Amino acid sequence: MHPGNVLVDMSKDMTKDELIFKEYYTAKNNPDLFAEFLGKQTPSLQMSMKYWLKTENGDILSELTENTKELDFVNNVIVHRHSRYCPAFVHKHTFFEIIVVIAGSCVNCIDNQNHLLEEGDVCIIAPGEYHAIKDSKDSIIYNILIKHYNFSDTFSSFLLQSNVLSSFFMQVLYGEKGQNCITFHTKGDMNLQMLFDILILECTQGKNNMHISSMSESLLNTIFNCLAMRHSNSQEHNTVLNFDSQLMLKIKQYISENMKDASLASLSEEFNYSPTYLSKLVKKVTGYNLSNIIRRIRIDKACSLLSNTDLSVAEISEIVGYKSTRQFNRAFHALLNKTPTEYRKRNSSPLL
Repeated sequence: MHPGNVLVDMSKDMTKDELIFKEYYTAKNNPDLFAEFLGKQTPSLQMSMKYWLKTENGDILSELTENTKELDFVNNVIVHRHSRYCPAFVHKHTFFEIIVVIAGSCVNCIDNQNHLLEEGDVCIIAPGEYHAIKDSKDSIIYNILIKHYNFSDTFSSFLLQSNVLSSFFMQVLYGEKGQNCITFHTKGDMNLQMLFDILILECTQGKNNMHISSMSESLLNTIFNCLAMRHSNSQEHNTVLNFDSQLMLKIKQYISENMKDASLASLSEEFNYSPTYLSKLVKKVTGYNLSNIIRRIRIDKACSLLSNTDLSVAEISEIVGYKSTRQFNRAFHALLNKTPTEYRKRNSSPLL
């Protein structure tokens, strides 16, 4: 059986939440009956439905982060199926989101504009953008979530290419505020659909497998290349990568390759800019101080080593450029609100 058929078949039976969402959706579209419908619900459901109404009206705006417990963000990439008839919760998040329409259709409302997504459509939403998925009804839709902070390290080879998708990512990562999403119309591309199907099945059924993180990243890298090579003409919203964004990628690569010695002075010498100019440029392009970027890259590398090696905390501290384990522990906790040891217990993969 084709994997796509498996995804549809897996979703035949509606969950308890979906049944409630469907009743709410049907009643909400008939104002005369909604008050009566609401009165028949339990007190807790009444509170939930009143909250849903406020979120759909934009009265309540929520933010999801990589630390949101319900997301269970144990890897760089996670996958969730979008609940059918789910209320249109207006929200933003700190990570990239890819909406994949397996069957049916929905409306992606972003920046007060409605964008129809149909079967085969792939929409990539930038971090920090308020949006909501509306009118999903019986459609089969999956959300692929990708961590933002180490995105450039995970997909560095793709970002070095020159195409519409890599330019979109670069503008989001290093440019000033630009486009908030990019959509590809890929219906009929069975090879691309197969890649998405495999990614979704592996991430939803084997998320505790020690190889799933590297496998999902590899599949996504292939998917990005397919979208760029075969569907650039079908995408909505183009963007042009500017010089500052290209320079920022080179700066991050230098930091990643020279963690022990990376500093404003060494970067100024490497790229032949004065320290004052380079510091202001980095702040302008990214919104962050250079010291914060260096710390983030070091901690991202430390997280990878904690998860995938048996190196001691002291050894990892030295590798990523900290002069003492105490200094490393303090920086790690300040960024992730947990110690390196606590992080390893939650995120480590079994070693062969």
